[in-house]
Amino acid sequence: MKNLNIVFVSLACAVLSAAERYPIRVNQAGYLPNAPKICVTKNPPKPTFLVQKGDTDICWHTVYEGKWVDSPQGGGEKLGDFSVITEPGDYRILCGELKGNEKFRMPDWREDMQSYHFPIRDGVYDVAERMFVTYITWQRCGSRKGWAGVCHQDPVPVKDASGKTVRLLDARGGYHQSCDLRNWHDGISMSMYALLRYAEMKKPLWDDGEIAAELRWGCDYFLKVVAPEGYAYDAQFAPIGWGPRNYYMAPATLGAQCNIAMLLARASRFFRESDKAYAVRLLVAARRVWREIEENPFFEKAQPAPEKDLPAGAQPAERCYFDQYRTSVAGISERAGAALELYRATGEAAFAEKAKSLAAELVSHLARTGENAGWYMEKDGKRAFRDWSYCWRISGSRVPLEMWREFREDVWKDAALCVADRIVREYQKNGMRPGTRGSPTVSAANSLYLSECAALFGRDDFRVWAQRAFDWILGVNPYNASYVEGVGQNQWQRPVFGQFFPSTPQLPGAVLHVDHGEYDMPAVTMTLWAAATLK
Repeated sequence: MKNLNIVFVSLACAVLSAAERYPIRVNQAGYLPNAPKICVTKNPPKPTFLVQKGDTDICWHTVYEGKWVDSPQGGGEKLGDFSVITEPGDYRILCGELKGNEKFRMPDWREDMQSYHFPIRDGVYDVAERMFVTYITWQRCGSRKGWAGVCHQDPVPVKDASGKTVRLLDARGGYHQSCDLRNWHDGISMSMYALLRYAEMKKPLWDDGEIAAELRWGCDYFLKVVAPEGYAYDAQFAPIGWGPRNYYMAPATLGAQCNIAMLLARASRFFRESDKAYAVRLLVAARRVWREIEENPFFEKAQPAPEKDLPAGAQPAERCYFDQYRTSVAGISERAGAALELYRATGEAAFAEKAKSLAAELVSHLARTGENAGWYMEKDGKRAFRDWSYCWRISGSRVPLEMWREFREDVWKDAALCVADRIVREYQKNGMRPGTRGSPTVSAANSLYLSECAALFGRDDFRVWAQRAFDWILGVNPYNASYVEGVGQNQWQRPVFGQFFPSTPQLPGAVLHVDHGEYDMPAVTMTLWAAATLK
């Protein structure tokens, strides 16, 4: 542990040295022309800042002077708003005493406070979006296109409670979700669902069928791991490494089942025109998983992990998934999301009524507790962590918004706005840091949610907070660091320890899921989805 702390301190020092050189923080990828724009610094030497625009003669011209205002975080931190700047070009922010010829001189960081250079233009996030999709391809498991090549090709054992192998399963495919070699059902299905939503919204010029190919690669894997009994097999993926993984004759967590049902149901609509037979297969599998969700006694209460001696970081059910059962708030929200997507895919009234019933229960809970109530709960008299992030971010608090999108009933609009207002109040109170470890997954989910609310309900004030949440990921954070590999000027190093051996190579488009964290595919695709909603 001591050595690990030394590693973290070294990484922080490397990041902070860059933050000291460029102490005015901006979105290092840049801004869309009409987007809200802020810069952030601490204890500026002057009450004003300058926005300078570059030209072809490598000159910088001051185009705007703004005033710093106090940040809600206090501690001498200041915000500068330069949303008035909309003209495409390359820019920087300066504060301090300029010496020499301002027009031609490059500022000396020892004398002037400045930001990294950044662009303002249409499509400013297109390159990042392309990198996110490329990262997904790099993380393929068992593919010539994946960084690990044709790995994990052996039939996997499916074990019963006694450890006996009951059957062998062809589970080739899927993805290495983060900086390890595992293939988590809940995280991968969430990632594919977010990629699917992006594919429905945007048809980028660079896409020559790659996005549809990734969606099919992911869906093919889930078709394989849905057992003849109807549920998706549980898989803790021990041992970690290049050998066969263990799967179990028991269902994966309820959240994973619901994510898979959501993905397969919605994907059946996506592939309906291009491959009708494949779309039918997806919908049949989604129905089978749904039947297990609603009828299997297994989901009447939380279940322990089938593997007891798990390696570090393997997320044992007792700690992370102890509230994954039908009548818990987690179970209600996850089931509501699955029922809604099945209604969208089938048009069957029974699914609509189920979605409305479950959503009403969730709204009642949100009215009492707030959107972020899902992160912790009391267990055995102690505050216990609940890992809702891989389910809560695509169902959970999104359910009222999705219900409004589908049914246009005021009860869902009111609940959706209530969630959005709570996110904004939390930011106003505590600053833009999402949670205790700065999770980009949470930032992306909040940015996405607020962007959608701004568009659906005409709330331009939500656009400001949506952009700020997105800016956090790309540099407007205390470390002045981009959490995205290959995007921005200053980035964290990924960790190499414990479950992350053998180490994952440096992959462009990867997103660290927390400070000092590992690459994480849900963080990648949630950021991709969020980027598509910014205006």
